[in-house]
Amino acid sequence: MRRVTRPLVASILGLSAVLPAGCGGEKAPAAPSVFDPPSVQLVRPAERTLVREVGQPSFVQAYEHTAIYAKLPSYIQKWNVDIGDRVKKDQVLATLFMPELVEQHRTKQAEVVVAKEMIERALKLQEVATADVEAATARLAEAKSILAKFQAEVERWETEVKRLKAEVERSVVAPQILLESTNQLRSSTAAREAAAASILTAQADLLSKKAESAKAGVDVGVARA
Repeated sequence: MRRVTRPLVASILGLSAVLPAGCGGEKAPAAPSVFDPPSVQLVRPAERTLVREVGQPSFVQAYEHTAIYAKLPSYIQKWNVDIGDRVKKDQVLATLFMPELVEQHRTKQAEVVVAKEMIERALKLQEVATADVEAATARLAEAKSILAKFQAEVERWETEVKRLKAEVERSVVAPQILLESTNQLRSSTAAREAAAASILTAQADLLSKKAESAKAGVDVGVARA
């Protein structure tokens, strides 16, 4: 059995002397009964829109990438869109510039002007050639008519010379008349031969003019091509 020392006994006695004095000054409230109904306060909630913004780091990446190449090596003269712009079908993205192609285009335009002038010149030459063909045809017809005229004269003087020979043999006509008729026959024969030669010349000229006309037509087709 433990023994209580004197100082501890004195502390316990002092505490017991203080407690009655502190508890007797004021009465503590009584606890509510469990049989009483509880009081409940009702509140009507107010409607409002709740907006919450949440920021998260993110990025957008294309599903497919397509490289675009120009058919001919050229320079970019103008950009019509930038990175991130929305584009549509058949929209021009950029304007290309090719100095060599521009120079070739100018050269072709000058060649077209020259070709048009060549076409006009070829058409005029074709018209001239056609007119020459018509003129040569007319000259040939004229030469044939002249030949027919001299042929008729030759036949006439041949008949006349035969008749005069018979008359001279019978001493009815003077030989001088027969000589004159013979000379007329020779002259008509020479003229007939000259007319025949002119016909050959006219035919050759007509063939030449037709060839030139055909060549002019070919030149027109070449110039147009």
